Amino acid sequence: MRVAGILLLLWLAASLSFILYSVLWTPEQIPASGKFPTSFVLLLQASLWSGPAATLLLALGALLTEGKRQLGVVLLGLGILGQPLVFAFDALPGEVFYLSASRVLWLGWPGGSVNLPEAVLLILLGLLLLREARRGVVDVLRRRIAQENGEKTRCLYEEGFGRGNLSLVEDLVSENFRDLRHGERGKQGMGRIVLALRDSFPDLRVSVEKQEADYGLVRTRLKISGTDRGGVLWFRPTGRRATFSATFEDRFWAGELVQHDGSTDTEALLRQLGHRREETPPGR
Repeated sequence: MRVAGILLLLWLAASLSFILYSVLWTPEQIPASGKFPTSFVLLLQASLWSGPAATLLLALGALLTEGKRQLGVVLLGLGILGQPLVFAFDALPGEVFYLSASRVLWLGWPGGSVNLPEAVLLILLGLLLLREARRGVVDVLRRRIAQENGEKTRCLYEEGFGRGNLSLVEDLVSENFRDLRHGERGKQGMGRIVLALRDSFPDLRVSVEKQEADYGLVRTRLKISGTDRGGVLWFRPTGRRATFSATFEDRFWAGELVQHDGSTDTEALLRQLGHRREETPPGR
């Protein structure tokens, strides 16, 4: 790609220099032999060949890149069907040549026009570049939304659950919220989940160990610790301190939390509290 960039810069410099050279050229300066000066020929050749050469290199890079092959095909066509195509018909600049109107339409005029296939490919190139630009904007927007949702989730767990700040529930949770684990719904449902956990562990502390955000879906692994003051499941409070992990999936829509799901390492929690899960609840 670096070589292609250098060739494109060479093409731009040569083309501009050739234009200036041609504008300042006067018929009196043409030698009696009718041959052009070497500098003039070199500039012309550089302006003709460096652009297609760079285009072919870019086409090769695109063809070898996943998701860029359509762009590579169009660039390959531009590299092949550009101005140098006229050389295949012995129409060399500076020599006598004759091109019919139809051939000029298909091949272009040496060094000065765009041929019909080239024009079609340029239109396709423009459409592909617009699509890539749009896709880039959408990707940036999706990453930004994913980052924002990740920050909201972190704040909800560390501040809402960890410190009992229920105002975050009001700010972040949708009225259409659903908790797939407990069947709770709405802002009040999420509030009850927070309060129930903090009733069991009044000194609850929550920290985020790992988080992955993909647009509206946020996966979070938490480290949770606290002292068992309110009892877990159907067991009586033990007064013991426990540390366990939990993994949750939270789904956002329009910036609000609409769904909560996941699991906690219940086995590790019960083991630290001295309970056995197979113990039956009271009354059974």
